[in-house]
Amino acid sequence: MIILYKEQLPTNSICSISGLVLDLSTNLLIYAVSPCYHTFYYKFLIQSILIQNKNIYSYNRCPQCFQIIEKIPILIHKNVFT
Repeated sequence: MIILYKEQLPTNSICSISGLVLDLSTNLLIYAVSPCYHTFYYKFLIQSILIQNKNIYSYNRCPQCFQIIEKIPILIHKNVFT
């Protein structure tokens, strides 16, 4: 779940991967991992998953509690060429 509003933020207010305070005023997207609802900046979550997926025992798992993540979010940016 991509978080767009402050009311959607779970109880934790710090990204467990980067240690940065989760702030909606930055240009970084915030993502909550289901079903454990740990919250990370999207950029750091994807980097962590790419590193973890090199090991079969940590494949597609939450970086904080190691619960299995069913669907990993992928954002596709469409560039318009003129």
